Amino acid sequence: ISLGHTAADYDTAAEAMRRGAHHVTHLYNAQRGLNHREPGVTGYGLLTDGVKAEMICDGIHIKPKMVYMAYKVKGSDGIELITDSMRAKGMPEGKSELGGQTAYVKDGTARLEDGTIAGSVLTYIDAFRNIMKFTDASLKEAVQMSSGNQAKEFGLTQKGEITVGKDADFVILENSQDGNYELKKTISMGEIIEA
Repeated sequence: ISLGHTAADYDTAAEAMRRGAHHVTHLYNAQRGLNHREPGVTGYGLLTDGVKAEMICDGIHIKPKMVYMAYKVKGSDGIELITDSMRAKGMPEGKSELGGQTAYVKDGTARLEDGTIAGSVLTYIDAFRNIMKFTDASLKEAVQMSSGNQAKEFGLTQKGEITVGKDADFVILENSQDGNYELKKTISMGEIIEA
């Protein structure tokens, strides 16, 4: 059970946890945010032990300093990276579609006609790079936030680790001179797929 795009207050979120909500979808986005008198769903996601917080780390949905704050509060154990990407990801900028609505992609941002952010065009490798850039997280922590935490939360016993007997799903990265990890290959169920 997850809390996400809701105006629920902190107490309502806490009651939802007692009923099994241990996840916050799209932390900070389209939910009651932090306020000095009302922590809201965002405060619940940040402050509650055992709650995983999803983050869209594109620098658009969440400003880098807010990503950093979440990392400082939750640590790498409490964050799960996601992209929330729509079909326009990897495509040229211009007109696209999202759930029957027209969306426009410009400067790396997808928006509806009224200007509302509409999903993202974030790639997973960029989310991975950004979490390290925005927070100074280690490579090990970035791996944990991009795969290990998700596998553990959802009980995917064959995923999330490179261990004998588990699915051979992983990526090969190369650290360039500027410290920017480049995707070289993807291994899926033991089969090599070129990047």
